[in-house]
Amino acid sequence: FSPTPVCCIVTSKSSLGLRDLALGDFVDIDYSRSSTLSLSAIRCVHCLSGDESKRVLESLKTKSRRYTLHPSFVRPLLPFTGDSKGKEIESLVWEYDSVFGGGGDGKSGVSNLMGTPIFEPGLDSYSWPLGSERFRREVFDKKAFVVHGCGTRLNVLKQDFNHFDVKSMLDEASKVVVWMKDRRGKMQYIQATSEVGWSCFNSGHSLYFNPSIKVQEKWMRAICMELGLNFGMLLDTGGSTFGGDLEVFAVQGPHVTPWHFDAQHNFTIQLSGFKSWKVARSGIANPMTNLHPSSTNMGALMENIKLHRTYTSSSLDPPVYTNLENSAKNAKDFSQFHSFVLRPGSVAYVPAGWWHTVQSFDPNVSPSVDSSISVSINMSVDAGRWADLLMSRLKGLVARDARWRQRIQVSSLPSAQTHLGLLLSSLKSSLEALTPSHFLPPAMLLEHRTRVIHLGGSHGNARHQRELYEQEVGEIRDTSKFERNPLGSIAVISRGEKVEVIVSHGNTRGGTADFEVTIVAPKILRPSFDSVVHLKTGTCLNLLELGVEDRELGKTLLGTLAFNGLLLPSAQAEVSN
Repeated sequence: FSPTPVCCIVTSKSSLGLRDLALGDFVDIDYSRSSTLSLSAIRCVHCLSGDESKRVLESLKTKSRRYTLHPSFVRPLLPFTGDSKGKEIESLVWEYDSVFGGGGDGKSGVSNLMGTPIFEPGLDSYSWPLGSERFRREVFDKKAFVVHGCGTRLNVLKQDFNHFDVKSMLDEASKVVVWMKDRRGKMQYIQATSEVGWSCFNSGHSLYFNPSIKVQEKWMRAICMELGLNFGMLLDTGGSTFGGDLEVFAVQGPHVTPWHFDAQHNFTIQLSGFKSWKVARSGIANPMTNLHPSSTNMGALMENIKLHRTYTSSSLDPPVYTNLENSAKNAKDFSQFHSFVLRPGSVAYVPAGWWHTVQSFDPNVSPSVDSSISVSINMSVDAGRWADLLMSRLKGLVARDARWRQRIQVSSLPSAQTHLGLLLSSLKSSLEALTPSHFLPPAMLLEHRTRVIHLGGSHGNARHQRELYEQEVGEIRDTSKFERNPLGSIAVISRGEKVEVIVSHGNTRGGTADFEVTIVAPKILRPSFDSVVHLKTGTCLNLLELGVEDRELGKTLLGTLAFNGLLLPSAQAEVSN
């Protein structure tokens, strides 16, 4: 027979109420109700007859009985810990089974059979048993990581994900996509309403959908912060303000996601049901986009391939393994992959750029344990890149020179090349004068960045920004001189008795700044802000020239603008165009 993920064989007799179980009997484990040291088991309606390769039906009159077993009394027929095909991939996967033992690489120094923590927002519960610091140092972006637990790890998640009820989760989803096969058997993706998604799901189609923005932010922001990837929350990452994307995958029946790799780092938690994974390295570090070779959207596939070819010559062919249908006809034999099975309570981390394929099990995996629906959540961490930061800032820098804003008018190729050469020469000198301070204002890395700053009586929350700046850079004195950061922008708008000052950096897709704050101040300060607007590159401004009678208020104004990167101490701001 083909072993199933829930089936275990009794290998030892317990003294606790197992008189009707014999060595060699089969039990099905309900992992959703189990813990690390206590398995909820149900007597199989099949039992051993002859050897482990056969099953014989018991009497249909036999009623299933639930047992509580210690993991040491049983052995899974289908191991959850992986099978590495190749020495190289074996060294690049950390895997642990906290229930049955096994896994690990012999160097972890971590004992199996330890109680697994409940999943909570933050990296510690995902990276157990290594801990977040060791995970960041030894695993993140270097290795795949898999830990097998049980359903009791999911108690906190149940509160935010409607006890894993698909219909209830769909009702609150912010976006729903249906996986649907076309007449050729190819998968296509169709965005749908919650109602249409539910109808398709009941018809046997698979879904992936985003929960509410509030739930996504709760679980994504914490993990991004602890990975040090919160910078991506402030850059253009496809509309996300919390550094990535959280999706729920709901599958009924057999479903295969073909080999592909993602540009994001993925953390997957299995909520119910089972999924078989295979992972392999692609050889492409930090890919700029995803790659789905089996996609039916040929236009998108070609665009992805063209983008990859701008920076790598590595193979873009998906892995091939020996049990693929018609594998003998494939020209490439790819043996370096690792396979494992996720059960309720398991977590897997797959680095960006790693090939992976995922398959759900048959809905009739067990007649006694409800495993017909596979539900998992995937957290895709998609932080801003250094390239994003550079390109975003440079767009504003070159726009300061009217020659770059000029439309291209070509009379001949030599004249066009000569003109562009002059522009590039000018840009080169500007780039050479830039320092990290021009790109990274102190406020950009705040964990809880203030987007609206009030400057007025008692200086509002702007006083705190000044204090933070002085802690980071130094005290602002009457003689302190500042220069404009050529990578920043300031816009001043009068609104009644107030003035709104918008400080921004960068220019991403659609013309939106990747960093922006609004300072609300009394209208009387308008001339002081205007003096900053008209401050030319290379000239200095001090407290006296700012024209604010209240010296402390003037220092707070300067400190707020400097903390948000519009002004720089003159020694660091020698940039010319």
